[in-house]
Amino acid sequence: MEGSSDEKTDQELYYSQQYVKKYQPFKFLLYTLLGALAILFIALSFSLLYAKTTGDLSSLQLPAIFHANTVIILMSSAAMYHAVRSLKQDDVIQYRWGLGVTFGLGLAFIGFQFLGWRELFQMGYSFVKSPSGSYLYLISGIHALHIVAGLIALGIFFGKALYQQKDPVQELLFLSDPAQPTKVGLLSTYWHFVDGLWLYLYCFFLLVL
Repeated sequence: MEGSSDEKTDQELYYSQQYVKKYQPFKFLLYTLLGALAILFIALSFSLLYAKTTGDLSSLQLPAIFHANTVIILMSSAAMYHAVRSLKQDDVIQYRWGLGVTFGLGLAFIGFQFLGWRELFQMGYSFVKSPSGSYLYLISGIHALHIVAGLIALGIFFGKALYQQKDPVQELLFLSDPAQPTKVGLLSTYWHFVDGLWLYLYCFFLLVL
């Protein structure tokens, strides 16, 4: 019995390693994407900073809703961390809860961004007539698009988690699938990156604008 148990453990380890190797290209593509995004936003930041130092930009007050959105994005990262940790512990209830909260907070972030842009417009900073406003609309808008991309992926994962809740067999297959932690880990990496990117942008806007 002990030999059989050891053999089963070795087989599980082998299949787990094979799944990890299978998803290595996806990890490489993700890190390449994140690297390209980092370069893009650094370039936009330097462009804004140059315009500010040459006197082409006037001072601008950030919409108050942007401050609240920073708290929301931090909470969403915490919820995503909770979901990943719960999956590692085979706690599917908390895993679903973590994904659901992350998804909800992500939607709230996008909704509040629209409110922030409206507030910015009402303050007299249009996209066309205000250079400072143009930079803020452009940079925060590109970031929001990547949050939306993350929300689409989150919605797929959360939808599958809700479906598995109705079928114990599917839930068992999900927990026994060694590829799931890797898939969720890739999603988590992307989400934490775009969350951290907003924190950088928020601090940058405060200091420069």
